Amino acid sequence: MFGVCGVFGSINLQIFYAKAVSLSADTWDGVYPDKVSDADWAEEGDRFYINSAKGLAYFAKEVESGKVFVNGSTPQTVYLNVDINLAGKAWIPITVLNPVNGNDAFNGIFDGQGHTIYNLKITDINGNNSGNVGFFANLNSSAKIRNLNLKDVDISSTGAKSVGGIVGDTTLSNADWLGEAQKILNCTVSGKMSVTNCANVGGLIGVAGLLNVKNCSANVDITERNSAGAANIGGLIGAAKRLKMEFCYSEGDITIAENSLTSGNIGGLIGDMTVDFSTGTPFYVRDCYSNGNITANVAGLYVGGIIGKINGQVAGTAVEINHTYNAGKMEYAFNKTGSYVGGLIGFIENGNTALKNSLYLGQMETKNYQAGVGDRSMSHLANGTTSSVENCYYVVDKKELNLLFLFLKCQQSLK
Repeated sequence: MFGVCGVFGSINLQIFYAKAVSLSADTWDGVYPDKVSDADWAEEGDRFYINSAKGLAYFAKEVESGKVFVNGSTPQTVYLNVDINLAGKAWIPITVLNPVNGNDAFNGIFDGQGHTIYNLKITDINGNNSGNVGFFANLNSSAKIRNLNLKDVDISSTGAKSVGGIVGDTTLSNADWLGEAQKILNCTVSGKMSVTNCANVGGLIGVAGLLNVKNCSANVDITERNSAGAANIGGLIGAAKRLKMEFCYSEGDITIAENSLTSGNIGGLIGDMTVDFSTGTPFYVRDCYSNGNITANVAGLYVGGIIGKINGQVAGTAVEINHTYNAGKMEYAFNKTGSYVGGLIGFIENGNTALKNSLYLGQMETKNYQAGVGDRSMSHLANGTTSSVENCYYVVDKKELNLLFLFLKCQQSLK
């Protein structure tokens, strides 16, 4: 049952304040140093401490040279001890420049300790040879990023495989299911992205492989311009293959410019969510919401207020969407075969999906819609095939919302 608190009371809200840099933030000069002093970078066994902007740049260069921060099988921890202002200088996404095994990447724990990195700027780069763009380009199987805030990011990219504020790509092989999943915990991103011909774009993460995401948010305005191909774009995550996410939200707007994309999946939280590996336990999105607007001035897309498209292709492994809501406005050019728009889910393919206790509170506008023409559909909740839909509602105004909460509270008290 959708409790009165539900998603509203349990999310760890982290407010984005005005565009001001902390007075204590150390400012980067744009140089990646070969050597640093202990005042910038300190080491104590399996613990490493970033004490300045120069120390952060040194850490990035260490990873680039092949240090992935694992001691045997034990991940090492890197602590950020200060706020840092990158000052709009050109940042190179953190990755191993010449991977030996083809999948080498940061494999330790990066703990921001609640600190903020301001003014991350990445321009016209396709991912430093990895095809991935973000503060981190990619992550390896044991990596964890936690307690980190990125404020006022400015990312523009053409032709990247994956673009995300925190990380571009976390894709893993099935063998990594034998270990513990990667985790992104207590992270926030704010700013803007402008992308062209990028396959997967998210305010937080471009592609999420085997990943747990908790207590994270993004307030990133994403604009897709003049792409000739397909893309997965989400306010938080562009594409998710094996995802468990809870207590997260997105408040950024997504705009798909005219004459962009021939196909794609666009979602307030996640563009595309696919189950491609059987575990017997559900993948899920729980206690999450989207409050950003979606404007798609092209047709032929799957557009959803929470998720653009879900593909539950593996039998026995369910997808659960529970305690979610979308309060954003959705505007869509609806004049092409294969167009689907849903207040919660654009389209669900192959079933194996349970949609529960969720609300669409926003406004939906479509252009050039003709009922009954072609393979297309518009719904205030979801299109396609689900295993179950339970306690999901489209709410037109606040009066109806108050009545709905009262109804649900009374219904819950009777159980």
